[in-house]
Parts: sequence; structure tokens; C-alpha cells
Amino acid sequence: MRINGPVESRAAFILRQSPIPELRRLSVEETGDEVVLRGQVTSYYVKQLAQEALRTHLDGRALHNMITVVGS
Repeated sequence: MRINGPVESRAAFILRQSPIPELRRLSVEETGDEVVLRGQVTSYYVKQLAQEALRTHLDGRALHNMITVVGS
């Protein structure tokens, strides 16, 4: 699924559409040639899901996964 618009808008839209509530609460920042994911999740699995959900929508930009894993 390709969505037109800035990378940040696409990434935020993709996460908002997720059936996983933790992904919908993450924030996305665009800085130059990078996309930065921030927030907290309860497992490394969910952290990886967030990263992979955006990987095909980066348009050549670097993805920095700054998500913190905290206990549930």
C-alpha cells in the first residue's frame, strides 16, 4: 500500500491504522534524511513490528528506532 504525501504523514498514518494499540501511540519524526520512531512498548516483538511496518515506506531515508521497551 503506497500513500502519497510526506514520509512523516505516511508513517503516522500507517501506525494509526495498526490493530496493535501500542503502535498507534508511537510518534514519528522526520529530520532531514531520517525517520525517527519514538515511544514505549511492552516487548521487543512490538518494537520490531513498528519498524517493519514502516520499512517499505521510507523512500530511501534512514529509519532510527528509538522505541523503549518497558515492562508491562
